[in-house]
Amino acid sequence: MVCPNCGMENEAGVSECIVCGTPLSTKEISIKETKTDNTISNILIIVGILVLLISFGVLIYSFLSK
Repeated sequence: MVCPNCGMENEAGVSECIVCGTPLSTKEISIKETKTDNTISNILIIVGILVLLISFGVLIYSFLSK
């Protein structure tokens, strides 16, 4: 793995550059955070759609039962 700060070639699995100490795992953290954010957003969208469908169903049932 190449250090983004100094360009030193480091061994795989090392968390910091052996020359300058720059963290090498920043890309993994941002990918995990993005996946978590997307999952929460998807769940909120699905819940919102379900609430709209249930509300629409109750509205239609109330009109048909009169």
